Amino acid sequence: MRTSDVSWTNIGVYSSFTTKDGNNVLWHCDRRCYLVGKRITDQFLADLQVPRRQPSKETPIE
Repeated sequence: MRTSDVSWTNIGVYSSFTTKDGNNVLWHCDRRCYLVGKRITDQFLADLQVPRRQPSKETPIE
């Protein structure tokens, strides 16, 4: 099967974020389905504001 025979618009992909030895990497697939890692600096993350999730009634807080 050639890649030109496949409709790439319907492929579901997701990203992943890892940290190892102080290196932050955002992993994702490119348009050809190669795994690509992008380094994310601490400077880039410094202004990141993560919203706090409200606890649900089903999930007990420990």
